[in-house]
Amino acid sequence: AVVSTQSGHYGRVLESCNESVYHVTCQQARIHTTHAATFYIHVTSKAIVEDCKGLKFGIRDQFYEGYEDDVAEAGLGETNNWDDVDDFNWLSKDPSPNWSTV
Repeated sequence: AVVSTQSGHYGRVLESCNESVYHVTCQQARIHTTHAATFYIHVTSKAIVEDCKGLKFGIRDQFYEGYEDDVAEAGLGETNNWDDVDDFNWLSKDPSPNWSTV
């Protein structure tokens, strides 16, 4: 389900999500201290990773009944920047070695 944080923004901070697969929909995904995980995401802003290695990102393709209504109610549009990831530990213009696309 689409869940709001206390601040009213539709985002998630995911920490220590190691060696797993996640399906996430949010305005902004912040992923910290995570290794060898795959994220299938629908993110309207962008994903931000910090202190992570071996992450993979793909477009979210698993849904549930009522998903589109939840996304609309949350104010999350059709924009999906699933492959627009900022790595706070990689400031070079070269691609980050800490994540890749699926």
